[in-house]
Amino acid sequence: MATTRTINRTSYSSNPFIQGLIDNTNEASAVWIEQAVNNGGSGATHTMPYVRNPSTQDSGGKYNLLDTSAAQFEKGGQWYGIVLHEIGHGLGLNHPHESGLYPGVAVDDANAPGSFGLNAKLYTVMSYNGLTSFTYGTPVTPMAFDIAAVQALYGANMTTATGDDAYVIPTTNAVGTWYAAIWDAGGVDTISVGSNAAAGATIDLRAATLREEVGGGGFLSSVAGINGGFTIANGVVIENATGSSFADRITGNDANNRLTGNGGADTMSGLGGNDVLIAGDGVPRALAKPATQVNGDQASAASLDPWFNLTADTTIANASTIPHATARATASGQPEWYKFTVAQAGQITLDIDGASFDTEIYLHNAAGTQLASNDDGRPVDPGSVPDPGNAAESHDSSIVYNVTQPGTYYVRVERYGSDATTANGTYSLHVSVPGATVAAAGLEGSTLDGGDGNDTLTGGNGADLMTGGTGNDRFDGNGGRDTITGGDGNDLYVYDAVADSAAGVASRDRILDFTRGQDALDLAGAGARVFTGDAGFSGTAGEVRVARGDGVTLVELDANGDRVADLQIELSGAIDLAASDFVGLGAAPTPGTGSGGVTSGADTLTSTGANDLLAAGAGDDTYVVNAGGVIVREAAGQGNDTVIVTAAAGSYLLEGGSSVETLRAEAGTAAINIAGNAFAQLIVGNAGANILSGSGGADTLDGGLGDDVYRIFTTQDVIVDAGGFDTVYASGTSYFLYSTAEIEYLSASEQAGTDYFYLVGNGASQLIVGNYGDNVLNGRGGDGAALPDTLIGLYGNDTYGVFSQGDVVREAAGQGNDVVYANADYQLRDGTEIELLSAVDQSASGAGSAYTLRGNGFGQLVAGNNAANTIDGRGGNDTLVGLGGNDVFAFTTALDGTTNVDTVRDFRSGSDKVGLASDVFASVTGGGIQAGEFVIGTAAADADDRLVYDQSTGRLFYDADGNGAGAAVLFAQLGAGTVLAASDFVVVPPAAALAMA
Repeated sequence: MATTRTINRTSYSSNPFIQGLIDNTNEASAVWIEQAVNNGGSGATHTMPYVRNPSTQDSGGKYNLLDTSAAQFEKGGQWYGIVLHEIGHGLGLNHPHESGLYPGVAVDDANAPGSFGLNAKLYTVMSYNGLTSFTYGTPVTPMAFDIAAVQALYGANMTTATGDDAYVIPTTNAVGTWYAAIWDAGGVDTISVGSNAAAGATIDLRAATLREEVGGGGFLSSVAGINGGFTIANGVVIENATGSSFADRITGNDANNRLTGNGGADTMSGLGGNDVLIAGDGVPRALAKPATQVNGDQASAASLDPWFNLTADTTIANASTIPHATARATASGQPEWYKFTVAQAGQITLDIDGASFDTEIYLHNAAGTQLASNDDGRPVDPGSVPDPGNAAESHDSSIVYNVTQPGTYYVRVERYGSDATTANGTYSLHVSVPGATVAAAGLEGSTLDGGDGNDTLTGGNGADLMTGGTGNDRFDGNGGRDTITGGDGNDLYVYDAVADSAAGVASRDRILDFTRGQDALDLAGAGARVFTGDAGFSGTAGEVRVARGDGVTLVELDANGDRVADLQIELSGAIDLAASDFVGLGAAPTPGTGSGGVTSGADTLTSTGANDLLAAGAGDDTYVVNAGGVIVREAAGQGNDTVIVTAAAGSYLLEGGSSVETLRAEAGTAAINIAGNAFAQLIVGNAGANILSGSGGADTLDGGLGDDVYRIFTTQDVIVDAGGFDTVYASGTSYFLYSTAEIEYLSASEQAGTDYFYLVGNGASQLIVGNYGDNVLNGRGGDGAALPDTLIGLYGNDTYGVFSQGDVVREAAGQGNDVVYANADYQLRDGTEIELLSAVDQSASGAGSAYTLRGNGFGQLVAGNNAANTIDGRGGNDTLVGLGGNDVFAFTTALDGTTNVDTVRDFRSGSDKVGLASDVFASVTGGGIQAGEFVIGTAAADADDRLVYDQSTGRLFYDADGNGAGAAVLFAQLGAGTVLAASDFVVVPPAAALAMA
């Protein structure tokens, strides 16, 4: 047997990561590698490291190399790790599985993980656990336990790595990817993610604790799915971290850290120290699917329809021009189903990005038929990771499919080669659909937690969640609707631009724990100049005012002097703010004298300029407000008082706590806006277009003539209106219009919100609109077709009440499971997807309760009551239920045998009838069914057989030519065994489709 021997020599001093760890030896160990190659047989290769210890006594070992490629000799490869392991022996280290060495780490079984998984190569190179590949993913340095042990033997070298060092986390699983423990003796250092990362990273600046606990051997910083990264040795301080463009989790330490998210919706925690946390701009809003949500079949598919947007996204092709929706999912372990609506024919794209397991996706239609599938994407899309072996392909799944028919489509996500997903695995699913309704806007932001210390937290343009913790913290949320909790200490909230917290509930920031006299607001950068208290805007640029109601305080800035709030900040609780709570603002308005005498009787006080304070005391007083910023103060029980707002003032907000009974606009046609407070008021407009807000309390609002807007905050508010096109916005409350209100438009105040609303009209005609939540919308009468109501529920599972065929219900496909309850004959209009159409009282039996109820082209459940109803599903596969009474189950649309087959649940022969439309069943004898035209069996027996009934299955067919060449067409499904006779049929008039009004 021929044998070739190669002798190589290496030492710890040749490894730059080991160099500088110890200071008491010059050459503590030398490792001699003898490689013996068997040329005569199997080609087995063995490496036998021999270690010359400080005592000069040799020891040796033998290790079978399971892979002999050259790559294993590179850093991160198997051979490199073996040498490092033997150097550890040379320095005096032993295996952690040797009994008694280290409580918690030591185990008798070399392959057991030990307590908290500490027996692993990630924490000590002396472990046998942790090899993931022969060519990469192995430590290239002593790890945290090794460093601590070597330094305990020889002392620590505090002169190495004292500069400002940068440690870059590897981003690919390839030769040269490795794990390392950082030993750094000083400087301001940074751990960052490589620029070509394809997934989010975890960066943890905490050092190994060397205790029997999570983190005892260090906290790993790595990119998701990559077998390489850093831990930090005990005693080392790394100050800064910079993430990737994906969603990262970044944790600081007790030093003064600077944590930068660098894009994506990140989670950052500063822990101790005076930290600076800087968020990226976030990512487009998406459906967050947790592992606890099981959408394991088509019936439980999660809807993507509410999440379509046109927000720019570098991981999605044509993101700014083609509507797209994203699901960021943590898998349940079962298959995962999603659904979406296609409104028009065209090319749709399904794409998986950033998956932690090998995915496969499937496209299905509404019937469950599989249309397409894909494992590895072709071509590579913007957010995918190219296959290292073929740059034209991707490990991520994607489908591009040309849809020819509008409707609901489904995506199924699984692990490749399995009918399940990997439990707690993560992935992002992108669906791009031309023509989809754009419903979601804005960016999902980051989560920032400063922890202890005086921290600076800076948000991006997404909706960030920021928490200061203890200490005097500084917050700058930038754009997006941020939610901020200052925590303990004197906190400062900075707004450098109006866009940092724009007006409107969907845009403004929320501060949950602002404390007067302790915290402060800095609005100078947004143009704030003077604080006016509770007064309205006077038309001077830079005015800051406050308004209170519904348990919140609104801080408002009129930046340009148009008397409209440009910036709003929502503070939790009713807070009496003063100028001292703002940085750099002038004092609160100085009370003016006004004009008019003040007595204990009925006084009239008129403001002479902006910022006057009017207080008449006891008596039935009248206040005339001629300018912005005027404050009227009236204590409760001091009479029946009136405020008159003139055109010169333009608008007025009654100060919180002021007991005024009547607020009235000056007569005329000027547009004057008035808002009350938490007390009950009579608020009266004029002949112009007014905005009247109750702001709490049982208010009566009378807009008079003009196109008025009413803002309602309680069901006790009463609206009286005489004319114009008038609008009611219900905020945080359901609302019923009184008969005194001539209102044309009734709506939830936040149509993009999801709060429950019950909105009811009156005898007039209204347009009633809900929101994205579950609503009940009730037209409450109207005047038949002459004054119908239009009801629009938007998303959510909505319930509609209709009172005439003139009422219009609008529900787009995929907007929830919706119900229409009819108080009269009613037919659904084309294009309205309603799942249940029913008589409002299913127990009603009188003649006045006999309704004709017709569906449309979608499949519905149509249900009557105990009266004699006509039930007609129209198009689609419907379910028809007559309940009591002698019902007619009508069939009035063209038959096709598959997509227009209705199921009749409760047909009773001799009482109910099957109604055949004369235009659809043209071959049936006019006036009724003759005995010879009906046959029980599976096929027509002669030329005049028109209706074939298979009683054993309940299937009912129409055969236009009897036993001629034409095939019978299935059009109804009765219960198996249901009795049916020729006398149970009746011919009914044609019924036309009803177009959307």
